[in-house]
Amino acid sequence: MEPIYLAAGASFVLGASGYIIIQFWIRPIRRYRALKRQIVSDLKWKDPVSPEAESMPSPRAVTAHAKTLRSHSVALSDAYSYDLPHWYRMVLDNRGESPVEASKMLMRLANTRDPIQIRARRKEICESLGINSDRTDPEKTR
Repeated sequence: MEPIYLAAGASFVLGASGYIIIQFWIRPIRRYRALKRQIVSDLKWKDPVSPEAESMPSPRAVTAHAKTLRSHSVALSDAYSYDLPHWYRMVLDNRGESPVEASKMLMRLANTRDPIQIRARRKEICESLGINSDRTDPEKTR
């Protein structure tokens, strides 16, 4: 067999395996991590009910934020169930991360209006995603 055929066969195998690894492992994991970062940034949003009247968001902003949290909940659940490779789900389980539980808590947070419960839900979400809860507390990030 000529060396050109060996080189062509090796490049085909390397290209096909590289495509599979990037398409089905690296991209879904990056999307999941980007979604986690987006959730963290959205959890920094102010409490919908705060003691200061001037910092109280409008009802339209509260509704928009709740809709965003619901869409994050669905995206997180879908990413875990359908996109992530099985071996990475096992890695997340080993780390103690539970995106499905975080998804349920995000849905509950979207429907919560009490500031004390909002802070508790934020903390629960951060714990289930393996995130430092100080990063999402607006009072501690000032």
